[in-house]
Amino acid sequence: METETAEESTESIEAVKKYEEMDEIYTEKEATSTSLLISSFTSDLKSPQEKGTTIKLAAKAQGGSGTLQYSFVVKLNDYYREIKAYSTSNTVSWKPEYIGNYIVYAVVKDSTGKMKISPMNYEIKEVSAPVITSFTADKKSPQSSGTEVKLTANATGKGTLQYKFLVKNSAGEWNVIRDYRTSNTTIWKTGAVGDKTLYVDVKDNTGKVVRKEMSYKVTSPLKINSFIADKKSPQVSGTSVLLMAGASGTGVLQYKFLVKDNTTGNWSVIRDYSILNSCTWKANKVGNKTLYVDVKDTNGKVTRKSMAYTVKAASATAPVVSSLTASKQSPQASGTQVKLTAKATGTGTLQYKFLIKDASG
Repeated sequence: METETAEESTESIEAVKKYEEMDEIYTEKEATSTSLLISSFTSDLKSPQEKGTTIKLAAKAQGGSGTLQYSFVVKLNDYYREIKAYSTSNTVSWKPEYIGNYIVYAVVKDSTGKMKISPMNYEIKEVSAPVITSFTADKKSPQSSGTEVKLTANATGKGTLQYKFLVKNSAGEWNVIRDYRTSNTTIWKTGAVGDKTLYVDVKDNTGKVVRKEMSYKVTSPLKINSFIADKKSPQVSGTSVLLMAGASGTGVLQYKFLVKDNTTGNWSVIRDYSILNSCTWKANKVGNKTLYVDVKDTNGKVTRKSMAYTVKAASATAPVVSSLTASKQSPQASGTQVKLTAKATGTGTLQYKFLIKDASG
């Protein structure tokens, strides 16, 4: 049990002891206009309070002869201590160092030595530990390795609070993110991939410490591992090219494909974001191109990879006549109508012209 450790002996303490033994000595049998009276004895903070709290005590007195003087005495477990010697000031600031049920006395005396005493019961409790009301991260778990995460703790407690942030991995290895400081925030840069436990320790000015934790997962960084086309560059205009990307990262990844004309600088979206990691691009306008894939993870992070590609004009090859036939076999009599039919392949719309040459040339 905590207690006052030194017994004091002062005029006011001796008066208090007498008061406790013979309260009637300090009570006027008949109040008169010159009676010394304590009209009020108050504290600015209601009982109970925690150890180390500064409590202002005030007494008001009237009557008596001459100048009134005030003293204040506290008693705990039969030990007495004068917390203010006699003076004309009627207030005192009391900062109790021990827990327990006190009796606090206001002692007033006038110029003739007449005294009045007023007691007050007051409880002092042990200091409460700090309370952590919240511990949050500005980016939700999971996040990829290398991400900067702001950690914030809010707490209430005695005096100026200090905050310490720590992290523990799944192997039980600990690291201090930041040692004790009065700032309740810090930046944690996610490191190795895996399951983590984040901690905040909050310490008050009496040295009491409380802790709160948070689970967090660190994943592999968003990375595009491959970006290829099923047909090698160059290809002729009008060719359909299948573009494919392979990537790793946090959560469900989405893929967006784009093309830039290197001559004009114009951009076009081949296909907007989708969970499909491939799309078909029809190479149209001739020229040098840059193909792009953007990959976005669950947290909205985006990374990009590019590929150079050339689209060339189609070759101007001659048509090929595959057949020329007549509806009637040779020979035929003069004046007979014969239907001629030609079949050919070539670029674009083909046109046909029929001619005849006799034996003389």
